[in-house]
Amino acid sequence: MNHDIVCGWMGPRFTVGKKYGSDWLQLDSWDEKKQDIDQWSIGGSDHWYYVKNHRVRAWNSDRTTWAVQASALRTVSNSYNMFVVESFMDEVAHALGRDPLEFRLSMLTGKGGNRGIPNTGYPPGTPSDYYMDQLWISLPWPQDKSWPSYESATVGGALRLANCLRVAAGKCGYGSKKLPANTGVGFAVSSAEERQSPTWVAGAAEVTVDPTTGNIKVNRLTIAMDMGLAINPGNITAQVQGSALWGLSQILSERLTYKDGAIEQTNFHEYKPIRLADVPPIDVELIPSGHHPSGVGEPASTVIAPAVANAVYNAVGARVRHMPISPQAVLEAMKKKA
Repeated sequence: MNHDIVCGWMGPRFTVGKKYGSDWLQLDSWDEKKQDIDQWSIGGSDHWYYVKNHRVRAWNSDRTTWAVQASALRTVSNSYNMFVVESFMDEVAHALGRDPLEFRLSMLTGKGGNRGIPNTGYPPGTPSDYYMDQLWISLPWPQDKSWPSYESATVGGALRLANCLRVAAGKCGYGSKKLPANTGVGFAVSSAEERQSPTWVAGAAEVTVDPTTGNIKVNRLTIAMDMGLAINPGNITAQVQGSALWGLSQILSERLTYKDGAIEQTNFHEYKPIRLADVPPIDVELIPSGHHPSGVGEPASTVIAPAVANAVYNAVGARVRHMPISPQAVLEAMKKKA
């Protein structure tokens, strides 16, 4: 299966698509990137599944600036790109008649560029293919041969992501727990925030859908995260739970609409985050793998939306391809299925 993702975005022009080594992706020109280029419009598209000819490239057109200027949504672009990738992975699995969990694991093999960067133990100044080269474009640029010794968060690659998925599946009882009618479990994985500095995370959502109203009740969220060294496990758990709640709010209720070029929602009585009554139990499993630590503030939020969308499909066969998923959207998708 070939995989070619094209992203349109607003900002300075650049292209992505140059293969580095075996299936490893980088920007075509780091010199261009130094000019404060925003790579995050494509974040999450460059996933860790092993797909031959996997290519990610950005497409820029001045026409994208004609309508409305928009900033990146936190967790920058992963929140919507991961929704697309992980929803599509489920669609492919079902089209092939394969279990979505098994299908994902079969592609998280750690082959090629998905193995991560094997840089542990290399001295300062080692060439950039062993380091997180020039990622933080807003910071002062390091001089040549001035890199400190550290281990890239990519070490272990897709195999660490597969391990997170197994842990989340086991903890939520997937395959061994009997589910009521109109109830389903959905999965999603993420290497947020960026391919060069990932935190490995997998999420499972158990939802029940009322087929007469389309209302979604999230029964439980399960999140497994490998952040390397867990410096403060209690704080990490709190961060993961907060991220999960925001991801859940995105997929269930948060929505802005425009009329005559202006946002219609004026305050939180019209722009509605989820309320306390909508908060499900959240199981968090930290996987302190011993590798160098990575971030935990945002990654968990990226798996919630696709996991819930996939769970809705597994519950009532309704595939909704946009956020948020309203009851009306569920009913319309069920009618199409019928």
